[in-house]
Amino acid sequence: MLKTIAIFSSAGSAVFCLYFTAVYVIWGNPFLDNPKSVDFFIYLLAVAGGVSYYRYKVAGKEMGFLGGFGVGMGTTLCMVIVSILFVYLFTSSLVPNTLQAHIKQRIGYFETNKKAMVQHLNEQITKAKENPEKITGEKIYNAQILVFQRLTAWDMAVYEAGKLLVGFIISLVTAALLRK
Repeated sequence: MLKTIAIFSSAGSAVFCLYFTAVYVIWGNPFLDNPKSVDFFIYLLAVAGGVSYYRYKVAGKEMGFLGGFGVGMGTTLCMVIVSILFVYLFTSSLVPNTLQAHIKQRIGYFETNKKAMVQHLNEQITKAKENPEKITGEKIYNAQILVFQRLTAWDMAVYEAGKLLVGFIISLVTAALLRK
């Protein structure tokens, strides 16, 4: 089991790091929503591949649910740890201007669309009917800009931990489908 986890988490982590770097080289910002969301498929392939390999090559078609789930979660956990460390090192040491460029790009998008965003937020607040703190669309907009300005390399790295949930779901499904 551990060998399977090591093989598939190493392969998945390597592909993740290469993909993250390729997105940076091609688009200049590895945190763009559309290319960044593709890394879900890296986790899908690594986890499902690991569970399948374990089922058909290691366990001899006698894999129970817990065995498959263990392989899936072990692979996910190892990949998440590597992803967090890689993103942190990438944004804090290897290419430190990446984070500032991302922040600048996000704030630029918000500034370009400020009027429409504030108007939409005000409409949503009006629909809520209750507003005891006198929240306005402008206040929410300014708070979001402040959040972007305070982003750190660690914040971007910890975002990768959300993939534990993705891996959990993939592990559940593949273990259930491939059990004996």
